[in-house]
Amino acid sequence: DKTEGVEFKWDETTLLSSSVLQFNFLTDRELRRLRTHNIFLAQDEDESWSALWAQDKTEGEKEGRVQEASGSEHLFNFYVHHPRTTDPSSVTSGHDILTVLVPYSHLRLDRSKVNADEYEAIKEDEVAAIREFVLKRIRDEEGQEFQVLWSEERDPRAWAKEFNLPGGAVFGASHGLGQLSIFRQKKEIEGCRG
Repeated sequence: DKTEGVEFKWDETTLLSSSVLQFNFLTDRELRRLRTHNIFLAQDEDESWSALWAQDKTEGEKEGRVQEASGSEHLFNFYVHHPRTTDPSSVTSGHDILTVLVPYSHLRLDRSKVNADEYEAIKEDEVAAIREFVLKRIRDEEGQEFQVLWSEERDPRAWAKEFNLPGGAVFGASHGLGQLSIFRQKKEIEGCRG
């Protein structure tokens, strides 16, 4: 294990971006309508970027969201990478591969935990509901049924463990309003030559 004994370097002042729940799928047929990069948007803009089941939600709220995901048409945003569009050699003929990124809350700092394995995993029913929701949206977009022959998932704990990312925050530090270009210094300073 390449991260064994590694302590995460983050504290209460560390502002982190979201993590993602990643799915990799191998399908039993070629998908024709997807492009290389695809974004599936939710209908409710306020809910769409809530990073799904935030770590501070109660078990009852999480349970309700699992049930919503299984019955909703457009509950949350997600991204799909479809490499065969630009690189047909990425998968054997008659099959397809997809990588799906679903925004998900990063792990909350807990000083009693030294490594990612000590954090609670996302519940299997939550992962299954998200997976089925994603596949339904992709099938609807494709206009055809397809079966998943192989799949794997990577959650915030896995991101933290495999890549030593604090909180499993795949996009690193949080980028608040202060990061916007209008708040940054100008490239040139008036009255200064050179």
